[in-house]
Amino acid sequence: MIQTPAINRLYGKEKHMDCVNKNAENQNHLFSMHTVTFRAAVPKWKWECFKEALAEEKAKSPANIHKYYKEEKRFHYQTTDRWGYMHITLSRNREYNKNFIDLKVNPRTLLDVRCPFAYIATDEDICQCMGRVQDFLELVDADDLSVYDFYIRRIDYCVNIRLSSVDEVAEYMRLMKKGSHPYSTKRRMGYSQTQKRYIPTQDSFTVYSDTFEFSIYNKYRQMENGHRGYSGEDMRAAEQMVRIEYRAGRGKVRREMIRHGCADLQDFLDRTAEIAAENIPRLIRMCYGSGKFVKYDEAAACIEASGMKRKTKEKMRRMLLNVTRYTLADEKENNPDYKKLMKRFNGLGISPVTIPLRSEFSCFENPLAYIRTNNANHFRPGGEAVMEKP
Repeated sequence: MIQTPAINRLYGKEKHMDCVNKNAENQNHLFSMHTVTFRAAVPKWKWECFKEALAEEKAKSPANIHKYYKEEKRFHYQTTDRWGYMHITLSRNREYNKNFIDLKVNPRTLLDVRCPFAYIATDEDICQCMGRVQDFLELVDADDLSVYDFYIRRIDYCVNIRLSSVDEVAEYMRLMKKGSHPYSTKRRMGYSQTQKRYIPTQDSFTVYSDTFEFSIYNKYRQMENGHRGYSGEDMRAAEQMVRIEYRAGRGKVRREMIRHGCADLQDFLDRTAEIAAENIPRLIRMCYGSGKFVKYDEAAACIEASGMKRKTKEKMRRMLLNVTRYTLADEKENNPDYKKLMKRFNGLGISPVTIPLRSEFSCFENPLAYIRTNNANHFRPGGEAVMEKP
């Protein structure tokens, strides 16, 4: 276990050991987090002091990166040496006369855990994270800036599922892209150079609102198209991986802290798996229902063999055809019986999103099932992904 000088001061030795013991009893959490961004609004003098201290750290360690974005009037630092991988951004809002310090951390890379980038934090990583951040603050700030002066600006809750081949991931993502939109969310669009217009993102299904984003995406393609260079080990780990991610902004975090009665940031981070387990499955059900994905003929036969009324069966078959041509989002918008029919599909254990007839695959499980049976969140050093058992 990685120890930090600040962990017992901040977290309390007894509470820290309770968390570690809890981890020992619950090694197979199905959900966790990838990154968290802390933010603090500070006086100008403290902001300047912090900036000078970071510049001194940069001079000591050439591995640290420093950039200034003039148009956005912000400084960006990236620690890559003894402090692990941490993004630090200093920005100013002149309109409201506010000075901000942002710390974006990935607990695994912050703690220098040796595993491929695609894997997400364990409970123990999260327990250690706050102490490591406090150690860094004490080094670069002479005026006792505490980690508890920060709030969570954004946290990315995740779960990884692993399928059996790259082709299977590609086919699965075709189904995921046909999902519906929960609440008042909008679909994330990307500009197509070939079509010269904005279209739904190619390798992901992403919806967003003012306070959160929900995304299912091909992890390998996301890393392949990213700006950061990844090692061969990183890319191999992501090859057959589908990432499901719930990104909560400050508003969502504040509501969750109140709802769960969290006393502080560490209290909130201790509940990472619990909060993710409440939100990610709920959003999956809203996007796809809870049934498995089969081809149209099998879905139609399942409907026909049910004991439902003839009129209901006709509506369900029509819904199957509509979703085959378009998406579940279109059906939700145009079909007044959408909610009622989705309950029927869930009752039959199938999704109205069907696999194309030409596909070599005849059946896919719902993401809810794969989270239990094909979970690949964590990595055992020297080995393969730790696959959870149902």
